[in-house]
Amino acid sequence: MTLFLQDKASTHIRMKRKICYMPTFCGTGVGLSLLICILFVLGNQVKCDLYEGKDVKGNALTVVEAADDDLEGAVKIEEEESFVAIDDSVEEFEPTEEWQEVKKGQKIPPGLHVQMDFQTGKKQAKRIEKMQKPKVEKWDAGKKIGIINTEKPRYTRDELKAVLKDFKYQDVTPEEQERKRKVKENFRSYEELKRALKDLKMAVKTEGEIVRELTNKLNESSKDSDQIKTILIDLEYYLHQIDNAQLFCDLGGMTFMLKLMNSTSEEIRGSVCHTLGAAMQSNAKVQVSAMESGILHNLIRGLAMDPSKTVQKKMLFALSTLLRQFPFAQKKFLEEGGLTALASVFKEADNMNIQIKIVTLLTDLMNEGDTYA
Repeated sequence: MTLFLQDKASTHIRMKRKICYMPTFCGTGVGLSLLICILFVLGNQVKCDLYEGKDVKGNALTVVEAADDDLEGAVKIEEEESFVAIDDSVEEFEPTEEWQEVKKGQKIPPGLHVQMDFQTGKKQAKRIEKMQKPKVEKWDAGKKIGIINTEKPRYTRDELKAVLKDFKYQDVTPEEQERKRKVKENFRSYEELKRALKDLKMAVKTEGEIVRELTNKLNESSKDSDQIKTILIDLEYYLHQIDNAQLFCDLGGMTFMLKLMNSTSEEIRGSVCHTLGAAMQSNAKVQVSAMESGILHNLIRGLAMDPSKTVQKKMLFALSTLLRQFPFAQKKFLEEGGLTALASVFKEADNMNIQIKIVTLLTDLMNEGDTYA
């Protein structure tokens, strides 16, 4: 049996001491106790030598099994020549920025990158790359203070202006030039389109300008029924916009509409009510203008007296847009007998659609009354 006990006496040299004995009392308690005592004494001696700074050539114990013909009970301590882990004859490793192989027994200075190939057992090392800080200088311009990197090129504002002034874009590929040529052949430029529209006496108009023109045409008495109907249909399209409807009121459009509500043409009366409903819907300013113009009174009277069921249906639409979210108009509606007019229309209705509209309007007005209360 062989037992090795190793302890480093220095960072570079490892040694061993071998103890050979013949266990006469092998297998007995006395022999085992003797072996333990010897190991304990030698271990303490080595520790003392290390503490006192003595040069210990070896402090490794080797216990070997003795042969039968050796002397009985004899214990023999043998010292072997020490072996050196680091070869002093090999030069110290000189690191560089590249990976280099470390020779066997070569000392590696501290502060290096070291890597080892576990298949071959070879080591490589190199110097640690240090981050170079950019060279900077302080910059003070009165209220503004900063740091400038002197390693990067700097340009003044005048230099940049001069470069941009002389800059010419010449990196156009032949394919790009061909595409531009085809575009010019197939399409006209904006200036050419403007000249063409000018020759046709056409101009782009805003919605406000269109509403103004339609209102002026509506005021002309020379228009026949078909022209007035066309104007009302166009106005209905534009008066859905809140701004256009308010502009229409500012131009006195409600006065014109009030006159047309008394027209003898059933189609004109129906178109007027439909246009009024489009203008007053969710537009408080137009609702106020309609009340000031007397539109509510004409709607109540038309519901009670107009013979056309189609016109009554459109009047009911205009009335609902005027009364919704407008408590003052609702109060005037009750004072002028609006409920009586609705009851009359409800009884004389020949279809259920008008009746449903009346019930829906009254229900909404009651819910609004509860909310305001």
